[in-house]
Amino acid sequence: MALKFNKKVLEKFKSVSKNEKRHTILIVDDEESNLRGLRKILEDEYKILEAKNGKEALDILNLHKETNISLIITDQRMPKLTGVELLASSIQIIPQAIRIILTGYTDIDCIIDAINKGHIYKFITKPFDPNDLKLTIKRALEAYELQVQNNHLIEDLKVTVTNLEEEIIKREKLEIEKKLQEEILAQQSKIVEQAQELSNLNSALQFSHDQLELAMEKLKKKNEEIKFIAHHDNLTGLPNRAYFNEYLSFLVGKDGTRFALLFIDIDNFKPINDKFGHKTGDEVLIFIGKRIQEVIQNKGFVYRIGGDEFVVILNDTDEIDKAKNMGKSLIEKLNFSFERNGIVCNLGASIGIALYPMHGKDENTILASADTFMYEAKGLGKNIVVCH
Repeated sequence: MALKFNKKVLEKFKSVSKNEKRHTILIVDDEESNLRGLRKILEDEYKILEAKNGKEALDILNLHKETNISLIITDQRMPKLTGVELLASSIQIIPQAIRIILTGYTDIDCIIDAINKGHIYKFITKPFDPNDLKLTIKRALEAYELQVQNNHLIEDLKVTVTNLEEEIIKREKLEIEKKLQEEILAQQSKIVEQAQELSNLNSALQFSHDQLELAMEKLKKKNEEIKFIAHHDNLTGLPNRAYFNEYLSFLVGKDGTRFALLFIDIDNFKPINDKFGHKTGDEVLIFIGKRIQEVIQNKGFVYRIGGDEFVVILNDTDEIDKAKNMGKSLIEKLNFSFERNGIVCNLGASIGIALYPMHGKDENTILASADTFMYEAKGLGKNIVVCH
């Protein structure tokens, strides 16, 4: 359907003072007049890309995916590829982009399909008021900027938490090594003193030998304790992020390996700390760790990598359905209510699953894929498993 644009309104938009064009908008329509009209409305404030059909639009998205296209506006009725099908396909290329459909039809099934498949921000019927369209786009891009800022803050927070965990492990290890050295020196001094006093007696030699063996046994045990502390979470006793990173690196470097990585984030955990305090929160985390182990058993490995985040590695698994079934079992196990002093908190979990090497061929990429799917699960309403 061709759009009719009022000439005076278009001139009004063109007269707007030019500022820095921080956002790029892709316009998709199979009618040249519609493309031309939309460009005139928007080009003074935004960088504009144009496509005349869905296939051309997907080519442009792939070409410009590193330049962060902020918003896609598309007509619904187009040959070969509809607007809904285009927007659904665009999610894997630029998941954060805002999506708007323009259409002259008000088919309710089409609207529902668009919202479900294409993650549509707005469904606008033709004809529309250019002022309303500009206001809608402005608000949509404000929401886009907030989401981008939020993602940056989340990444910064993860880095901060990781650095703090590494610093804590380092300090604990140094303290243990210091105490161990003091104990060894004390034992060695005692052995030397006794050996000197009883140097002429065979029993003294045997005594010194026994003491030395005892000290060596203690040294061996202390070294094992240091290794355990360095690789395990001191709250839950589960393997920690350092141990996880080592094992993930080992798996990725192993020829022919296949595994599934499940990234688990506990939903609604913050209210536990806020309402009952961190001591109770720690008790709940210990309980959650045990529940995850009850589901996984000997089928894989469970790690607590920080806060309320856990990771599971299922070895020799390259089937999406098999990994999803395990994720659903975890969702059921972690969906429970916690009550204390008459106050109830309902907990759950959002899980993202990535398969190696399907979703990444190195440690960072496979973990990032699982993390992305986990946040997609949260966005879809929590208590959900996501794997594409």
